[in-house]
Amino acid sequence: MWRPEVEGKAFEEVKAEVLANYPIFAPRWDLPYHGMTDASDFGMAGWLFQLVPLSGPDSCDQRHTPSQEAVQKLGMVEYGKLLKKFEGHCIHTIRLLSKPFGKDMMARPTFYKEAKAVFWFLEKCRYYLVSSPFEVSIYSDHAPLQWIKHSRRGP
Repeated sequence: MWRPEVEGKAFEEVKAEVLANYPIFAPRWDLPYHGMTDASDFGMAGWLFQLVPLSGPDSCDQRHTPSQEAVQKLGMVEYGKLLKKFEGHCIHTIRLLSKPFGKDMMARPTFYKEAKAVFWFLEKCRYYLVSSPFEVSIYSDHAPLQWIKHSRRGP
């Protein structure tokens, strides 16, 4: 149930934070894409971005990189740790996606929701990813999905 005083207020805070810290950029075809996905009990989200060097001929302005405080405020603590690996780069957001789950999906286990978020993200960003000559990095914060990636057992 959506309560304007609780969920509505939280939605507006997150929306303001996202719009203030993540301007949308046109893609640069000379750089690889990165994606982050996440799922909750109620929906899923994806973030397509590129890392642009802070120095050099094609450098960018530091202000386009989200702060650690902004990431923590959005509840993305694991992603906050990942952002430290991106130091020395600006993060240029290409596309932000979100979608609520239906009743059927809400009844599914967490690992299924996380996997659905990854596949949905890849489907929605297919045009960008297929047209890039670079390998694409997808980040997820769910341990079972990371285990599947490194598993040596087959079907």
